[in-house]
Amino acid sequence: MTALGFSLPSIRLRKTPRQREGQMVKTLERFHAFRHCPRCKADVDPHHRFCRQCTFWLARPEVDGLRQVETRPAGNAISEMLGRLVQVIRQFQSSVHFIFLGLSLGAIGTFLLVVMLNSVAPDWVAFGARAQRRSCYANMRVIQGAMEVFLQENRFTPALASDPVQVLFEGGTLSNRPVCPVAGNRYRIPRGSSLQCVGSEGHGLPY
Repeated sequence: MTALGFSLPSIRLRKTPRQREGQMVKTLERFHAFRHCPRCKADVDPHHRFCRQCTFWLARPEVDGLRQVETRPAGNAISEMLGRLVQVIRQFQSSVHFIFLGLSLGAIGTFLLVVMLNSVAPDWVAFGARAQRRSCYANMRVIQGAMEVFLQENRFTPALASDPVQVLFEGGTLSNRPVCPVAGNRYRIPRGSSLQCVGSEGHGLPY
C-alpha cells in the first residue's frame, strides 16, 4: 500500500541457471578443492569426480593414503620355494620324532603286558584245570546217586559198568547225560573198582 492508496504488484526475480547450480552445489558432496582442471585448465565443480573436458581424475586420493603393494622380484621365487621345502622337512622331522616316541612307548607297554601275562598265565591254567576237575567230580557224584536209585530195582550188569551214563539215562534215572569237561574222557566202572573218569587226561576217582 502506497501513499496514493493503491498497492504495487509483487515482482519475483527469477534466478539464473548458474545461480541455481551454485545453490545445488552447496548441498552436494565436495570431492576435491580444484577450481580449474590441473591438466586442461577447464572450470570444474567440487562435486565432479572427473574433468568433463579431459576426464582427469579430480577426486584422486593422496599418495600417502594409498596402500603400497609390495612387489617381489622374480629371483626370490626360488628362495621362497627352498624356504618352503626346508619348512616341510622340519615338520616331517618333528612328526618322525613323535612317531618314534609313540612306537617306543607302545613297545614298552607291550613288553610289560607280556611280562604280566607270563606271570599270571600259569595261575590261569591251573585255575582252569582245577575247575575242570571239580566239574568232573560233581558229575560223578550225580552218577553215583543215580546208580544207587537204579540198583534198588535193577541188577548190576556189564553194560552198566562199561557205560553207566548211557544205561542210567535210558532207564530214566538220569534226566541228562553228564559229560567230562575234558574232551575224550568218559565215565566207567573198572573191574574191582568204583566209578571213575578214564581217558588220556582222566580225573580218576573222586575225592
